[in-house]
Amino acid sequence: MIMNRRGFVLIVVLVFLVVVAIASVDLYNAAYLAGKMQGIDEVGRIRGYYAASAGISYASAILAGSSLPTAPISVKTAYPALYNDLGLAGSEDVAIIITAREDGEYDVTSTYTFSAGQIRIAAIVPKPVVGLPKTGQTTLYHQYDDGDYEMGNPVNPRFVLGAGAGAGTVTDNATGLMWEQKTNDGGIHDKDNTYTWVNTFDKFLNGVIGVNGVTVDGLNKINDSIGFAGHNDWRIPNAMELASIVRYSGSAPVIDSKFKTSPYYTCPGIYWTSSTHISDTSLAVIVYFYFNLAYVCDAHKTDMHYVRAVRGGTGGLH
Repeated sequence: MIMNRRGFVLIVVLVFLVVVAIASVDLYNAAYLAGKMQGIDEVGRIRGYYAASAGISYASAILAGSSLPTAPISVKTAYPALYNDLGLAGSEDVAIIITAREDGEYDVTSTYTFSAGQIRIAAIVPKPVVGLPKTGQTTLYHQYDDGDYEMGNPVNPRFVLGAGAGAGTVTDNATGLMWEQKTNDGGIHDKDNTYTWVNTFDKFLNGVIGVNGVTVDGLNKINDSIGFAGHNDWRIPNAMELASIVRYSGSAPVIDSKFKTSPYYTCPGIYWTSSTHISDTSLAVIVYFYFNLAYVCDAHKTDMHYVRAVRGGTGGLH
């Protein structure tokens, strides 16, 4: 009987040490909420979650791409693409609460749901990494060139597709900008639509069927409905913002694959920015997304070109 008790105590101590070791990694602290100690299998699965989420990097990505949430967020429901990209798909859901700290970092509480109960993980997440994003060029053409160093914001995943109410959008975690996706349905988001510079504001953004959901008659607003993807603050990107999503590698057009994989499309060509030419106000800055090249130039404001709406922005371009 004495040996059995000692063996039992030894097992309890070993389980306790395993839990403490896991909880101490990267400032994580674990508190069990299920009303009983989880089994070794569940503890092992928690270790797998740490590896899959890379230090709950999903929280960092959410912070980089949106305003501070005021209620628990279901990563599985609100960010399904991120949930898949981080290897959490097929497992239990993760809910998070994020609170800003005075030192600029964030307190993040994550609740992992298991069949046997729940485990809550408290962590300190550094401020989201900001700065100029990578160009996307990975080929080395000369020592010390862009393909050699690949300098830029290391956020991964860079682009996250919107889901639910946010369907038809893609968020850039490097800049916090949310971009409109282009479709092939003949509507306001159709990839083939072109506008003069003035009409990008007066028709595309705020026209009768504009993406901001605001119908105007002269100076009188006659309808204030919910805009595209639930937002009324869509705008035309400035030159720096639009140039930030050029990708200097891959197939045409030179933009990330999430912008050109069906049911979304990107036509190679000229896209308007909201920036006016520095010395000739009849010209606006454009960004040329073509087959094997991309460049920033200018065009007459009366020309007809493509446009892509944007909103938000909390990253390195602001």
